[in-house]
Amino acid sequence: MKPAIIHPTDSKAISLLRLPLALCIIFIHLNLNVRGNEICWTDMGAIDMYRIVVCVVKNELSSLAVPLFFIISGYLFFVGIDTDKYPSRKAFFRSRYVRRLRSLLLPYIIFNVIALIGLLTKHYSAHHNLSLALDTYVLGTKWLHNFWDIHQTGTTTNILGIQRTVAYPLCTPLWFVRDLMIVVLYSPIIYFAIKKLRWGWILIMVILTLTGIWLPWPGFGVTVCLFFSIGAWFSINRVSMSHTLRRWQWILLPTALLLGISDILADSTILDKYIHVAFLLTGTLAVYQLGCIMAQCRRPRLPLLHTAVYKWGGQASFFIFATHTLVIPLWNLRPVEWALNIIWTNSSNGILRTIQYLGAALLTFGLCYALFAVLKILWPKSIDVLTGR
Repeated sequence: MKPAIIHPTDSKAISLLRLPLALCIIFIHLNLNVRGNEICWTDMGAIDMYRIVVCVVKNELSSLAVPLFFIISGYLFFVGIDTDKYPSRKAFFRSRYVRRLRSLLLPYIIFNVIALIGLLTKHYSAHHNLSLALDTYVLGTKWLHNFWDIHQTGTTTNILGIQRTVAYPLCTPLWFVRDLMIVVLYSPIIYFAIKKLRWGWILIMVILTLTGIWLPWPGFGVTVCLFFSIGAWFSINRVSMSHTLRRWQWILLPTALLLGISDILADSTILDKYIHVAFLLTGTLAVYQLGCIMAQCRRPRLPLLHTAVYKWGGQASFFIFATHTLVIPLWNLRPVEWALNIIWTNSSNGILRTIQYLGAALLTFGLCYALFAVLKILWPKSIDVLTGR
């Protein structure tokens, strides 16, 4: 089957997955200041429920969220190419670029500006050194780095010994949008590579991901190109993801599960990186297929739930994604900090810590969604701008 537009099952699955993926991002960014998030197999006595849950939920399941977002982005980006809807490929890419100015660039700038305002007001209200904050984030040309690489957390070295700086914009989670905008710019190259090489292009990208050979600048991520290309492959070849994955689900689902378990067991070993990439490749597609299965299940139609998930889900997931670590101006707190302040007790009890970890993520999610819903009801046009609709 080769639809010119997105298949209804794919559309429903994508809508259904957006909010759970946003929750996974919150799990990743919960800073508990607790050592021992990894499972140490040489010290079985130190293993408790908390370490197991964090390892499975945060390090494995949630690690699939961003790559799956890139797959979905690549799939949606190329829907409609080489159809009668556009007179030429040039017209198609021009249309996509113009649309991404509103859906990616404008929200990216706005949320980073809000992050800067929130940071400065927090310094001022807490009687911190405001002049130091201004010198770090505003004066001279430093303010430009807020939109690209103000937070530098280290370097990675590829197989050739070339180092790459790991850096994030001021609104840290929006590194995803930054890298997505870059890959959109060279999307015509991806299109022609897939057309000429088909699955060979995906294989090349896997090899480049494993070796780390890529442009060594912030914003140019090799894994971003890999997973964007996977989604792009389906829409460029006008193949429904749901129909294709359904044929392979009985191999894909158990393989992803086995690789996920292997990824936990191989942590900090020489095989860790290779198994993790294999898990991301299979796990993202497995989660997508599970979304397709859920989308096809018959369920009673609840108007409120339908609105929350299907009508508002896309906008809400982006809003949650952008705001959960954002210092809200005047409130001077990040939603994740607020949730942890309420729930986290730094208990040594593994079961209690597990409940607090899961509860803090759900509370953050609920707060951000509630804030989105209020803004959506009171100022719908403003929230449309913030979420790039």
